[in-house]
Amino acid sequence: MAILEPADRRRLSMELAKVLPFVVAATVVCWLLVLLVGFNASASMPYGFYLRIPYLGGELEVDDLVQIRNPSPGLLGVETEHLLKSVASVGRDGSIYVRGRTQDSYDSRYFGWVDRSLVEAVCLPIVTSDRLETFSGYIRFAEALAGPGEE
Repeated sequence: MAILEPADRRRLSMELAKVLPFVVAATVVCWLLVLLVGFNASASMPYGFYLRIPYLGGELEVDDLVQIRNPSPGLLGVETEHLLKSVASVGRDGSIYVRGRTQDSYDSRYFGWVDRSLVEAVCLPIVTSDRLETFSGYIRFAEALAGPGEE
């Protein structure tokens, strides 16, 4: 094992001190992307990746894409915890009526108006498609990471 001379150690420390802020910043950005980017695999909205900006209150507008907590888990057998929907209407009390893009979408037509307290994020599309096959590689990768499912 080679031992570094004191001058080499100082030079190495100085070089590491130069790149460390960039490494920390890149790590933070990567974690933020992991936490803020979601994937929609439901046909009720375009398939793909969405940036989820945490909703901290404020006005919502018609056509905003929102991620909401399922207001009626179990209704029609839908157990999904989070739903991606488009705001179709905003009530005077601030509640919202949400819709998916398909006729059989699980949305306000089934569970009614949604209180804004159920809005978790406002979403912006990053990469979307009308065809789920576009993301088949990502889906296979995610399934491999999840491991074998229950039989």
